[in-house]
Formats: sequence, structure tokens, C-alpha cells
Amino acid sequence: MKRSDLEPTTDLDEFQKLIGYRFKAVDLLATVFSHSSFVNENKLQRKESNERLEFLGDAVAGVVTNRFLFEKYPEEDEGFLTRVKSLAVSQPSLAEAATKVTVARPNTPRAVGSDMTILVAMTGACCCIKTPSRCV
Repeated sequence: MKRSDLEPTTDLDEFQKLIGYRFKAVDLLATVFSHSSFVNENKLQRKESNERLEFLGDAVAGVVTNRFLFEKYPEEDEGFLTRVKSLAVSQPSLAEAATKVTVARPNTPRAVGSDMTILVAMTGACCCIKTPSRCV
């Protein structure tokens, strides 16, 4: 079964218009919204869930946070920076951030999961825009 059999592209097209960016690899965008429960129920390949993109997005959030803290607190030691970073990129903090950002989602059966999961997976997808074949 192919993804195109499971969801109309018009939903993803509308989403891309909403965010003002067109993905060259629509499969990459579809993966952002593919919760593992949807993947399992539809017998898709495991890598088609958003979990791998979420893993990458978590790393990006960590790097961006590290850089910010490094520059904001030049006099602080590693221990302080590590403690602040762990609070900033914790699940509760990311969930709170996701509620402050409107995470629009296409109206597809695969778009299940929390706004935080989708936001973090979208962050991971942004890292894959240049080489989407390596991420999907």
C-alpha cells in the first residue's frame, strides 16, 4: 500500500498553502503527520511513522537551545547550562511551547498524536528538506 492510497493530496496541498512552504518531497511532509498507531494499523513500513523525524527534531531542539544558552550565559559553567537545557527541552516544556504555536494539521486519518509530537517532527523534517530521500 502506498501513502497516496491512504490520503488525498489536497489536504497536504492546503496545509502547505497555510504554512507558506511547498515541500518538494510530499512524502516527507506526510511522514510528519504519520503517528505510529496509524502506521501499524495500515501495515506501513515502520520508518513511515514520524518517530524518526521526532528523534531528529529533538536533537535540533537541543542544538539550538545549547547555542542560545551558550551565548546568553557566557559566564556560566557546563553544569548550569546542562540543567537549564534539560528543563528547556523537556517534554513538559516542549508541550507548553506547542500549545503557544498553532500547529495546523491536515484533515487526514494519519494526523493523530499531540501537537508537540507534530511540532518536533516538523522540526526534524526541516533538516531533511535538502536530502529528503535520506529521511523518508
